[in-house]
Amino acid sequence: MGKNKREKIPEFMSLEEFQDFWDNHDLTEFEDKLKEVSISVDLKRSKNLVTIDPEILKRIRKTAAQKGLKTESLINIWLQEKTLQP
Repeated sequence: MGKNKREKIPEFMSLEEFQDFWDNHDLTEFEDKLKEVSISVDLKRSKNLVTIDPEILKRIRKTAAQKGLKTESLINIWLQEKTLQP
């Protein structure tokens, strides 16, 4: 093991510990401990942007907050309800 090599990457108890550690260390310190992995990514999901009148959006946000929902969730619920009607 080289003089700058560490035994292992520590286990982190919080995101802050993780960030602090990697702010002060380089992955090359652990090259001999790394293993190859395979991953798959589903790129089918996408976001579509639409323009909404600011005053309408303000009312939607208020309604969503009253219902305990995210604005996006409420809009999707309403759109789904509307598009399922004949």
